[in-house]
Amino acid sequence: MENIMPDLQTELSKVISTWSEPEVSPTPAPTRAPRAHNFVETKGTSRAVFDYILANPGKTRQEIYNAVAAMGHARPTVQTTVTQMIRQRRATETNGCLTSNYNEYTPLKAWATWQRMEQKAKRADITKAARAAKAVKDAVRAAA
Repeated sequence: MENIMPDLQTELSKVISTWSEPEVSPTPAPTRAPRAHNFVETKGTSRAVFDYILANPGKTRQEIYNAVAAMGHARPTVQTTVTQMIRQRRATETNGCLTSNYNEYTPLKAWATWQRMEQKAKRADITKAARAAKAVKDAVRAAA
């Protein structure tokens, strides 16, 4: 027990002496220069594909893939973008040739967003059809 007390007393005196020292005013933190952004800017593949289809109507998918890939865009990305444009009705494929349905570029919607929009449209169509069927049924009952 005697061995523990002197050690505690020594440690306590060290702590008290550090508390009794005059406080040093904190130095201001050095200001940092703004860092450059860490993200890679997109190449605008969807815009490049849209512009190419708009400027060159009647081209096949392969011609579009080759031409836009030659501009420096990744071929798989170009293929995916063309498919999305067709699914989202931004472009129409007739006899293997693509034409744009729009005159101005608008960004493509994410696939999940597009599916939600399609489901809402289907529900609205079903609701309209059900209302029309009910109206016809009521008209037939009223006529009878």
